[in-house]
Amino acid sequence: AAILTSIEVNKDKILYSFRDKIVLLELNGKKLKIIDTIFNISGRISIDRSGRFWVCSPKLGAICFDNPNRDLSNPKIYLPGKKTTYMFEDRQGTFWFCTLDDGIYGLPHNTPISYYKKDGLLSENLSAVIRDDKGRILFGDDEGNLNILQDGKHTIHQLESIDGYNRILSILPIAPDYYYVLTDEAVFAVTASGETTPLGFGGSPKVLLKQDNLIWCGTSARLFTLDLKTQQIQERFEQRITALGTDSENLIWAGGIDGLYTSADGFKKNWGHTFPSLKSRIIAIQNGGANTLWVATPEADLLKVKVAGGQVISVQPANDFLPKPVHNIHAIFRENSGQLWLSTNQGVIGVNPTTWDLIKYNHNDGLANDDVRAIYVYQDTLWAATTTGLTRMLLNTDASIAGFSTLITGIRYQQNDTIQQIHLPTETGENRTTTLPGEASLVEVDFAGLNYRSRGNLWFDCLITEVLPPLQWLTTDNLLTWIGSGFKGKTDTARIYKSSLDFGVHMPPGKYKLQVTACTQNGIRSPLPGEWAVVMPTPWFKTFWFWLGIWMLTGYGVYRFFRTQLKLRDMNALVAQLRLIALQAQINPHFIGNSINAIQRFFYPPSPTRASIYNATFTQLLRKTLDYSEQTFIPFSEEVAYHKDYLELAQLRYGDTHFEYTISGADTIPGDLAFPALFLQPILENATIHGNATDSISSISIAYHQDGDYIYCTITDNGPGIHAKQHDQNRGVGKKHRSKGIRMLQNKAAVLNQLFDLDLQLSVCDLQKTDPLSTGTKVTVSFNTSRINHALARQKILDKQQKSVIKEYNKHA
Repeated sequence: AAILTSIEVNKDKILYSFRDKIVLLELNGKKLKIIDTIFNISGRISIDRSGRFWVCSPKLGAICFDNPNRDLSNPKIYLPGKKTTYMFEDRQGTFWFCTLDDGIYGLPHNTPISYYKKDGLLSENLSAVIRDDKGRILFGDDEGNLNILQDGKHTIHQLESIDGYNRILSILPIAPDYYYVLTDEAVFAVTASGETTPLGFGGSPKVLLKQDNLIWCGTSARLFTLDLKTQQIQERFEQRITALGTDSENLIWAGGIDGLYTSADGFKKNWGHTFPSLKSRIIAIQNGGANTLWVATPEADLLKVKVAGGQVISVQPANDFLPKPVHNIHAIFRENSGQLWLSTNQGVIGVNPTTWDLIKYNHNDGLANDDVRAIYVYQDTLWAATTTGLTRMLLNTDASIAGFSTLITGIRYQQNDTIQQIHLPTETGENRTTTLPGEASLVEVDFAGLNYRSRGNLWFDCLITEVLPPLQWLTTDNLLTWIGSGFKGKTDTARIYKSSLDFGVHMPPGKYKLQVTACTQNGIRSPLPGEWAVVMPTPWFKTFWFWLGIWMLTGYGVYRFFRTQLKLRDMNALVAQLRLIALQAQINPHFIGNSINAIQRFFYPPSPTRASIYNATFTQLLRKTLDYSEQTFIPFSEEVAYHKDYLELAQLRYGDTHFEYTISGADTIPGDLAFPALFLQPILENATIHGNATDSISSISIAYHQDGDYIYCTITDNGPGIHAKQHDQNRGVGKKHRSKGIRMLQNKAAVLNQLFDLDLQLSVCDLQKTDPLSTGTKVTVSFNTSRINHALARQKILDKQQKSVIKEYNKHA
């Protein structure tokens, strides 16, 4: 008739929960047998992984039946008086309890245990802790109370005090059941039964150290030794001593308020003068093994001091090697394995001297307080004396905690001066990407590790991979980064000791894939990392497509510009070609006119024979002139032959007794070398007409020579010279004449240089300027032969363009 509220089966046991009782039955074959019944208990039944029954009672709390028989004997009540409705056990062995009126409670596996005033302490401000050979835990407080824990029993011995404040600084086991306890006021010999005897050290004691049969005691004024056999006290050093330690050679090292001393030289030398980082108040000294001391000071924090034979060899600040600096050290404890434990005002910090890895425990891990004054580690248990109680913590790592997950929980950013937050789903899904608004700034990604034993005391390894964003937000930087990474995405790693990743004030546009792995202080990594992708959009004017359009328009504009420039250049070249043709055409009639005037001289007086020879030679030369005038370049050998024919005409005209000429150097120049057609003809014409000598035979010389890539042609006459000719014309002597041939030749040189870049140079020199006793004119022509081949190719193109223009003109005419 009873109303059943819950039922659970554990192998052959069945537990029923009714409104007013619970009943345990056992299945034996096919029969059920009632084993036990408890009245006034009811609630929801659960079974943990070890097979124990739990009853969550809304009246009594969570009841665990903890015994190997799995019956209802030995009940333990957790959360007494809480209205507990449900419990479950996670993969790390943590029990979670739901209550009706007080939220959710967690009971971690191997949780730290702390002792407070409510547990029997007279003062919670603890200052020393140690373990003796019998397994007793001894710890002292600031009121001179020596606490002893043994087999769950707590005993307190109160030491004498003048003003009631007598802080215990250290506890030193001397023999079984016998200790030396150092306080602010004195050093006491204390037995396990509580008998106390003060020792006769003068001054205010600061530190104790046992070495064989000697007890070293540092006080506010001196360093003493006590012989345990003779009980004789001897003064060793007059100095305030704050720390004592031994090295691997069993030498004593004493730290004072201004440096470090050693027994090797009778404490005479202060090593702080040699190593400035030691010239400070020494807080603690610990033997580091293998000629090593660990020294703590307020200024330099933890120092690794190498020593040998009582000499300090080197001093290294540990913070130079640690991933995070450690400050405010109160005490140092070293395990036999070499592991260091530091008590600080930020918790207990473990240092591996080989790898410099850090382990940190604070109130998140169960310490009574972060301000830890002393520590002691034995096997896998750490005892910490804090300012609010004593904490026992297990250091062993349980493989069961390796299954915890890492989650990326949210994204925070600022938009229009307002903080926005996005809560991310924790369940697995295909679309694990968040696109932020383009104006988002101060972006942070939050994450967490589901390791409840660490209580949030985790660090995180973040793998950030920058990949290509959606195409509409692609930037040039995204593309270059993608290509530069070998089409795999640029990756970066960061170790973060907080639970968020900060992208700075302005997050660069792109897509960032995040993989976050939580790690415990013991180095256990989460096998289930959190993964998410964040996309920061790009403004349209910064996208790759916008700049691609700009580049394409710019490229098209540059292309059009150069096409136009090319056409203009071709047009200018064609115009120059036509100008060259026009100049050639001007030279022809000029030459013909001068030749006809010369023929007229053979009629007065008549000279038919010379006129006939002249006429034949002139006809031959005229054909060449008409032929060459249509060409821009002719072979050098034809140019030289043309010059000879022209000078032969001049000799026929003036006679052998009045005119002579010479040509030299022509054989040193290749005959097939292209030479500007008829370029020298106007010079020869000026030399034969205007360069005649007045009182001697007129002479013209042509000299060719080659110097490197340049051809030089020099034409020299012995006439009156340019200066004298102009002077006579200015005085009105003779007919005023301006040489059109030279002017046309200069124009022709300019056009040839414009078309073919020959570096064609033309210079005219009056010889009387350089030598007053000389008369005549020297004209020098030079050009670069290395550019002839290019000029010939260019000429072919110009000829085709010229024909094309003429054809187009005839078509529209």
